[in-house]
Amino acid sequence: MDNLKLPDMDEIHIWSRSFDTDFELSVQKQKKSWREQTHNWVQKALKAYPFDTSLSLKHESNGCPVLWCDFNDVVIDDFFVSISHCRQHSVFVIGHFKQIGIDLERITERSNLAGLCQQLNLEYKGDRSSMKEMFYLTWTRLEAFTKAVRSDLWANIDMARHLSEETKVGEFCLVKQIIIDTQPWTFVNRKLNEELMLAICIGNTNQVPKLKYYDNDLFT
Repeated sequence: MDNLKLPDMDEIHIWSRSFDTDFELSVQKQKKSWREQTHNWVQKALKAYPFDTSLSLKHESNGCPVLWCDFNDVVIDDFFVSISHCRQHSVFVIGHFKQIGIDLERITERSNLAGLCQQLNLEYKGDRSSMKEMFYLTWTRLEAFTKAVRSDLWANIDMARHLSEETKVGEFCLVKQIIIDTQPWTFVNRKLNEELMLAICIGNTNQVPKLKYYDNDLFT
């Protein structure tokens, strides 16, 4: 891709794409195939950026992705990535923010919606459509936060009700800003389409970063 620039200090790049489904594969093999395709796609996208050195995408023992400097054989500490996939759909984000997480969820009807809201300490009120929207807003934020702090989701479950509180509408997205243990956090939600909800969590900032989206299949 021509003219692809690295994110500025106050900017993050958000990539998304979908992969084909091979109906001849078993469910487990198809999931494995999507994971492998996601890894290869992210790797190709990263190599298109004008980094000063050759980078590889690797994962820590806890599964968190890191950018690896091939020349020095170390993790780089000035750019950070987070990855999420939901069935055949994948997203990743890259920027200078050390604490960054991304989550993608497919919005579906759930027969146990009331029980799920109770798990997150959400007050079930209003019509079902509104509660479903609130559940996915909260759940994706919680997942993104868990990735940003490299923690276990259920260890953070008690803070879910704080993530469900009012948001302000940004350009094409919903923005939530809160203080957690004296540290400012910013959450950004956006629907990629009527079925997919995206959430990004950025730590140690009370400013909404500039968002640049790449939502086509540039690297296949």
